[in-house]
Amino acid sequence: MENNFSKLHPLSNIVFFIFMIIFSMFTMNPILVGIMLLESYVYFIYLNGFRSSKKLLFLVIPILIFSCIIIPFFSHNGVTPLFYINDMPFTLETVIFGLVTGGVLMSVIMWLQTATNIIDNEKFLYLTGRLFPTLALIVSMSFRMIPLFIRRYREIGEAQYGIGRNPKDMKAINRFKFTIKKVSILISWSLENSVNTTMSMESRGYGVRRRSSFHLYQFKKKDAIFMIVIFALLIFPFITLVTNGFKVYFFPEMDLLKVGIKQVISYCLIGIAGTLPFIVDLTGSK
Repeated sequence: MENNFSKLHPLSNIVFFIFMIIFSMFTMNPILVGIMLLESYVYFIYLNGFRSSKKLLFLVIPILIFSCIIIPFFSHNGVTPLFYINDMPFTLETVIFGLVTGGVLMSVIMWLQTATNIIDNEKFLYLTGRLFPTLALIVSMSFRMIPLFIRRYREIGEAQYGIGRNPKDMKAINRFKFTIKKVSILISWSLENSVNTTMSMESRGYGVRRRSSFHLYQFKKKDAIFMIVIFALLIFPFITLVTNGFKVYFFPEMDLLKVGIKQVISYCLIGIAGTLPFIVDLTGSK
């Protein structure tokens, strides 16, 4: 299915992800964390496929396990001990706290990962270029340089392998020298390319005052409708968040299921807001 959500104005895209990350990051409410975790994972699968989602799980699941195991070793709060290690209690409250903390980290990572699929370097430059032009350029170039360096390093290795230099056939000291040589080639290649980039930027007028910019993005009627809908859906949950309506207690005794009419409405509205990208794709780009 065509991804029409990515064709919206960059401001619409960034507002959606900012709200999702806020609701994922600034609350430890297990119900809300579960909603954010489920929606971020489903949307990641939708954008990248199930195979890529399995690779991401290999990254985020250890974070969850680490939180559940390590936190109880350093925090012994709680009134429900499961067992004792050197007379220090391993409590149920700290395990649940670690589980929720891991869920928060997992949802934030997946929302950020999906955001990189929707908001590319060009959109990022458009959103931040006028306010922070130098910072926006540095960040955008940094995002580009990391995969570029990795690709060039692989190309150098393949070129060396093509002329008969296989690191598998080398001794440890020779393999180390071979790696240093590849890094040296990579640095030289990058420095040469930076000179070309500088000359290109100067020829295009970078640094000139009152320099105009060109972009293809236009804030259209569909963007206005999207912004109105997302603010209408999330203004009440946001007020609930800032007024501690989602606050829960883990210590000394757990009080996690704080569910009133205000919380139920907020959960439903946040759940609907998280499906807006799917709705945009289903309704089309017009």
